Amino acid sequence: MNVLWIMADQLRWDYLSCYGAKHIETPNLDWLASKGIRFPLPFSERNIYLRNNMNISLNLDFSNKTEEGSKDKINFVEQNFTNTQKSVLRITYTLTDDITGSLFYEYRQTDTRLTGRRIDRDFGINLNVAIRG
Repeated sequence: MNVLWIMADQLRWDYLSCYGAKHIETPNLDWLASKGIRFPLPFSERNIYLRNNMNISLNLDFSNKTEEGSKDKINFVEQNFTNTQKSVLRITYTLTDDITGSLFYEYRQTDTRLTGRRIDRDFGINLNVAIRG
């Protein structure tokens, strides 16, 4: 899966022909918009402060574990091993103090003597809206 996040600063929606602009042509951005998902942001005539902060983090975890055992409590031999590799890509976005969200993709690979190799992939979207009153 590929994720391409385009966030243009100082670009109004009415300067993109995919949103109906007639006075300018943006064929490359129109093509990207037709193949993906657009998240239009609401705008108002009032002065509303939008923070527009984005953070990208990548976590990598590696672990190796060996279990040894012995029937006679003297001669220990390896009975099982577990090798794990995990990576998590997380993108968090803050629109205002009350609206935040994030996307994450997690890839895990575990290899053990008893169960063999296992691969897990997780994807998630979080949207947080604060309701105050």
